[in-house]
Amino acid sequence: QADVSISGYAEFAYVQPNAGENTMASDGGIVIKGTSTTDSGITFTAVQDSKFESNDINDSYIQASGDFGTVKMGYSDTALDSQDGAFTGRSLSIQGAGEVTGSSSTVLIGGDSTAFNYTSPSINGLQLVGSIDEANNRTDIGAKYEIGGVTIGYQTRSSTTDSTLVGVGVTMAGVRVQAASVEHVTGATKRKTSDIGFSYTMGDITLAGHTSKSTGSSTDKNSEIGVKYDVGGGASIRATSYGNTISGTDSTGFYSEFRVTF
Repeated sequence: QADVSISGYAEFAYVQPNAGENTMASDGGIVIKGTSTTDSGITFTAVQDSKFESNDINDSYIQASGDFGTVKMGYSDTALDSQDGAFTGRSLSIQGAGEVTGSSSTVLIGGDSTAFNYTSPSINGLQLVGSIDEANNRTDIGAKYEIGGVTIGYQTRSSTTDSTLVGVGVTMAGVRVQAASVEHVTGATKRKTSDIGFSYTMGDITLAGHTSKSTGSSTDKNSEIGVKYDVGGGASIRATSYGNTISGTDSTGFYSEFRVTF
């Protein structure tokens, strides 16, 4: 009764820290997606994203899309995560929004949770999102406005930790630059993080980097610069040089990865 598709990825990583032993790791996931459309034009989608190792679930949700926008219900990234890739420096990292070395210096608010999410259609460049997570008593609201290669973003989260993020992204001469700042408030404790990143693609090669810094309850710092080469056939080679200061401890190293998507 539905169109079913299967996709996924597999990767092998090699980490070479300047202090400590070299390590190897593998990861991967497979996504099964079923899609059907009603006579009234509403598209329903069911998705399960499972990891190769340990059989953990990355995402499992039901989604309905139409002229009204998109409603997503289940365990997945929040609606905020569908926007912040357009206006945070961290999102331009060769490794993606994830931090390869575990630094807490990041501006991202969203994360996986079981929630009700809504994403509006884009109207004259303006898109609104919202998310409700009852188990964690958490409410998210976000807005993104795009015009002429410029993206402006605002996000807020109300929970045990209240967070507010503002960001901007600009494309100039083929170079994408994004910068953002977020403040997290937990009771009387505050932490502010700012970042800036860039990305430039030349054919099959992408060069990208970013730097971020936290102040307040945390003074972590992070910087990365990396390159990605698309081999073809869904395969890519990625390499990143990183430097961190986490809780006063410095660490530097080199991260390389071979990834295949299908």
